[in-house]
Amino acid sequence: MKSLLQNVKYFAFICVLIASCSSAKITMEQFGGVADIPEGEEATVYWTFANADSVRISGEEVNYGPSDKFFPRPKMTTTYHVTGYKIGGDSLSQDWTVRVYPSKKTQGAAILNSTEKKHTTTLLGEESTKEINYLRSVNKSAQPSPLEQSSSPSFLKIMRSQPPVGVDKTAKLDVVIFDKHGNFSHGFDQKEDAQFWSSALNCLDNSTASIPQSAIEHNTSGNVAVAIAMDRSLPMIQYSSSVFSSIEDFLPAIPVTDYFGFLTYNHVVTEAVPITTADSARSIFNFLSAPPASGLSAFYKATLATTDKLRLVTAERKAAIIITASSDNSSLLISANNALQSALDNHIPIYVVALGDGSSDTYTLKYITSSSGGRLYHLPFEKLHELSDILTEILQSQKSSYEISLPIAGNSSDCTNPNATVNFTSNDGKLQDKVVLKPDSLWELPAYQAIALFEKNNATLDESYHSLIASLAIALKDNPQKLIELLGYSSNDNSDDDAIGLSIQRTQAVRRALLEQGVPSAQIRTRAVGNRKPLYYIERESWQKTANRRVELRWLDPALLPFEIAAEQVSSEEEALKMTERWEQRGQKAYFERVIINKNPSYRVKLWGYSTLALAKDAAKLLQKQYKMTLQVE
Repeated sequence: MKSLLQNVKYFAFICVLIASCSSAKITMEQFGGVADIPEGEEATVYWTFANADSVRISGEEVNYGPSDKFFPRPKMTTTYHVTGYKIGGDSLSQDWTVRVYPSKKTQGAAILNSTEKKHTTTLLGEESTKEINYLRSVNKSAQPSPLEQSSSPSFLKIMRSQPPVGVDKTAKLDVVIFDKHGNFSHGFDQKEDAQFWSSALNCLDNSTASIPQSAIEHNTSGNVAVAIAMDRSLPMIQYSSSVFSSIEDFLPAIPVTDYFGFLTYNHVVTEAVPITTADSARSIFNFLSAPPASGLSAFYKATLATTDKLRLVTAERKAAIIITASSDNSSLLISANNALQSALDNHIPIYVVALGDGSSDTYTLKYITSSSGGRLYHLPFEKLHELSDILTEILQSQKSSYEISLPIAGNSSDCTNPNATVNFTSNDGKLQDKVVLKPDSLWELPAYQAIALFEKNNATLDESYHSLIASLAIALKDNPQKLIELLGYSSNDNSDDDAIGLSIQRTQAVRRALLEQGVPSAQIRTRAVGNRKPLYYIERESWQKTANRRVELRWLDPALLPFEIAAEQVSSEEEALKMTERWEQRGQKAYFERVIINKNPSYRVKLWGYSTLALAKDAAKLLQKQYKMTLQVE
């Protein structure tokens, strides 16, 4: 009997030993930061705990990720205890002392125990409060934990959505709820004692009654891939440095098992960091700097490039993030729906962070985010320090969320632009968020399309636009039935006459570049607008003047303006170009085409823009009388 008891004890000891060995121990893979700072400045502490579920810093109420960064601003020398926890497992701590150099008003720096004073996370030099309006962490409370459990839910956001497709009349929503410290609120999915969730379908002015709703908590067990495309077009000139720094601050929050990629774009898209593991991406990012802002914005082209890069990565969840200060104005051959189709085919929601005061055209940005199931964030300049929190929220929402299936009653096709409302009700109150499931397709088109920008009093085409012109040239040669109009503009620096002259020269510079690429002259029309229709009527900044000095592109339908007036005919292209400019200075829409007469090349100048034969004949009579020449309507 004694031998049997000893065997049982031995067996139990072996089981405990095996169980303890089967759970991987926490190890420290990376730890460091900035330790010596002047009084009032910001320090940095970063870490990577392998096999940890969450990280806590004594004196802080926020859960941090296993690979993350902390930005304290202590008033005196302070030691921070950084501890990685594994649920049901062990913990590992590391101390980091931030030494503060005293100012003239301070006689010395004392050591402050971090348990006696609470510190707050700061970004971009802005003081943050304890309350965080963004999802910061999705880690479940680690045990053992020296701190109290998270407080009750304070925020609700719909982070992903999918409208009813085909015969399936069920919309799908991914919702996050979190407390005032940014911690995800777990365990509110299957509750028998209370009904937390309800939702409603809204169609124009009609709404269904809010119905009780079940929610299933989804926690991603596999890898997550995130790619960011950062706008570097002209309106980003005031944001570029701060945005780049925020992305840099966000990188440590990406777990080592996830993937990250980084692109920048103006009218040209550049892959700065190929989508790779988080550690490799961080290493590459260290060699980068904030891109200078210039040129136009190929927002649709950049979005398509971002989703195409993510498409090749094997990950459970993927997200494309576009940070921009303007909507699209130079993708030309790539539409919003081209970018959307790639996102939908590969289940990649598109998140857009729109910078500025909201005066830019953000309807097209809303169309992209809603149609792909993502979310649009508006971030004014004074809140730019929140960008890193937004990026963290998007990443963390891919890892944990509540999945809600919203049934659509009746014929869903009757509702062309549905939106849904989700409510979460508890003893502490009611939280609500709303999402557009199918946005109005009216907003899929950009406000305008441009080919080039110009310097003051200059009509020289910058070589950075050559690739854009080359792509347009290929499309025109492949589609000889297509016609385009080039519209030249000027800033308010010039008088009306000078503005028209510069506008003509700018359109002709783009026109010459297209002709050099082999585009037939008959496919190109030109028109000078001058300074009559600026993008920015009040040019407060120098970059706004540059944005007004542009050449726009407009696709023409020959059936709408079929009648033209043959004006003059010359033997050289140079003469034809001068005559075209002369007619435009007279206020006419003019272009020239190359023709062959008796086996000899000739150039015919034409006036265009007449929808009826009568209008063309009336115009020809007036011009003949005014300029004493013979004109023929065609």
